[in-house]
Amino acid sequence: MDQARDIVQNSDLTLLTMQLTVKDISAAKAMIRALKEHGVHGDRVMPLINRYYKRRAMISLDEAKKALGVVDIRCIDNDFKSAIKALNYGQPVSEAAPRSALHRDMKKLATEVFQARKAIAFA
Repeated sequence: MDQARDIVQNSDLTLLTMQLTVKDISAAKAMIRALKEHGVHGDRVMPLINRYYKRRAMISLDEAKKALGVVDIRCIDNDFKSAIKALNYGQPVSEAAPRSALHRDMKKLATEVFQARKAIAFA
């Protein structure tokens, strides 16, 4: 845990990536709790749901937020086709699938990370 704390404390922002499963949410909750106990402020950790299915999610985003004790969660759409196309062609998603949901979500996340990083740096 000390190594995780040191990494997070030396980072402007840490993305805590998980899927919307009970197992992942439980692990993320434990990680967030442990980091807070070790003095890491919650605004330096950004929960991120990967492979998000809006229509088929068994656990809602609101339930995940409540379980994690956070106000906001970012999401990356489950766009396997675009991800595998980029991987197979050895290209960034922005080139292999520029109009895909995955590219849109990654662009949005990059903007949010940059804005959050700026806000933390000036705090």
